[in-house]
Amino acid sequence: MSGTRTAAHVVIGAGVIGLATAWELASRGEDVLVLDPTPGRGASWAAAGMIAPVSEQVPGEEALAAFTRASAAMHTDFLARLVVPGEDADVDLGRTGTLVVAVDQADVRELALTERLLAAEPGRAEQRLTVREARRLEPALSPRIGAALRVETDQWLDPRRLASRLMAALESRRPGSVVRERALSVVAASGGGGDDAGWRIETTAGEVSAQRTVIVAAALGTSVLRTPAAPHTPLHAERGDVLRIRPLDREDVPGRVIRAFVRGRQTYIVPRADGTVVIGATVRTDDVSGTHVGATLDLLNDAVEVVPALRESTLEDITTRDRPATRDHLPVLGVAQSPAGDAMPGLVWATGFDRHGVLLAPWAARSVADHVLAGQPFPQPVNPYRSAS
Repeated sequence: MSGTRTAAHVVIGAGVIGLATAWELASRGEDVLVLDPTPGRGASWAAAGMIAPVSEQVPGEEALAAFTRASAAMHTDFLARLVVPGEDADVDLGRTGTLVVAVDQADVRELALTERLLAAEPGRAEQRLTVREARRLEPALSPRIGAALRVETDQWLDPRRLASRLMAALESRRPGSVVRERALSVVAASGGGGDDAGWRIETTAGEVSAQRTVIVAAALGTSVLRTPAAPHTPLHAERGDVLRIRPLDREDVPGRVIRAFVRGRQTYIVPRADGTVVIGATVRTDDVSGTHVGATLDLLNDAVEVVPALRESTLEDITTRDRPATRDHLPVLGVAQSPAGDAMPGLVWATGFDRHGVLLAPWAARSVADHVLAGQPFPQPVNPYRSAS
């Protein structure tokens, strides 16, 4: 492919944030193009897909909680809008909640902290269970767990299916809108900035023109994308190893998400509609760019300790991806600034969602679309932008 292609809005990055944003714009009748050499195969490919705004919360991330709660409430409607005529709606939203379990006494204290966080949330439905009660819900649980907490309002989905459905919905509305190319640079068409001037994007296969807006949702790929602005808060990689297994007996597949504290480590076990189970996830900042053997062994050992029947499974997939994280765990969401500190209308970045990309996708997509099309301000607090040095 060569020459210049044109769209009103160009989204750089086809993870769930970029695809959801593109879909939100397209569903409002906008002309949109998405650029990514491997759509849906970045951090989203490794995500577990838990829609659990409080179970996932950790102390120090209270500012993020309002966003995650708002986005969790949007998922049902968001998925309903993705149905393509003539095709099955294959992104099921699991609604049986989460079972949070603890193994030893130190883990029980961690469970109590989660319980206090839940108790502070309006509208939550949580219940402390005895081990016997927990095993009535999940018979495959080990009898050696120390305590359990049931969170009924949590949900989950399969991010791989979500990304596939988003691409299908985009192609149904705008054929050819997902382009498998890497964006290399973004410059204002007039040499200045502003949505009236438009933008030029150089790709590995030519040039793309954005008449109105460029939305950079390239996760850690933003570090190699040449643009006239950079985030005020730098991104760093938080590496995650995730396993996908298939129990030999379908009855050993949990009926809900199991989140476990196992001797100071956290592990989650997430069922899939196809009979597989996702086990995750490490949070690493080491220099091992590939899959870490020790971390993988810890995941397997911890999962089997909580659900012993998982030992009788086939290992189908090990995925390692880098999550785009910020120091304060707030996303980077906003309009770029010129070297003089003025806003650069038409250049928006949406990145830094760390492990919450799937959860926050509907909220982020709506926030970007509302700003781009109606001039609404971005929610606060989020990380600001500064001109590139």
